[in-house]
Amino acid sequence: MIGDLHHVSIAVADIDASLVFYRDLLGLRAVAEFEFDDEEHQVYLGLPKGARGRAVALRSSRPPAAGITIMQVEPAQEPLDAPALRPGGSMLAFELASAAEVDELHARLAQAGYSTLSEPLWAEVKGFGDVRGVAFRDPDGTLIEFYAPREATT
Repeated sequence: MIGDLHHVSIAVADIDASLVFYRDLLGLRAVAEFEFDDEEHQVYLGLPKGARGRAVALRSSRPPAAGITIMQVEPAQEPLDAPALRPGGSMLAFELASAAEVDELHARLAQAGYSTLSEPLWAEVKGFGDVRGVAFRDPDGTLIEFYAPREATT
């Protein structure tokens, strides 16, 4: 059996722009930052020889403490051909404490210039119940969902 989810890595085109989104606007904490250009990372991640990168591990302040690691990779000689390391290839969902927090986060991100796919809305999710949610795209196009179950709002 496997253990609990520790983190999800997201490849980004501009790590500084992504830090503005994830750290400054969403409030995730940067808990580790490192750069790599060694052969071990190149082999481990399936990168071309000479590739280098920078990564920042981010965590929320709420348990569970699974996190996100954003990673910018620059191939030195050949184009990057690892699909998992192309920017914008996934969706992340964050559960918030209340519908009011969903609406407040929507307003904060919209004010910062990020557009939503829709306004915050209520939807029934079979097997889960009613949720208030909204979705944005991060600077690389990764879909980011924020939701709160109706029970959390009472």
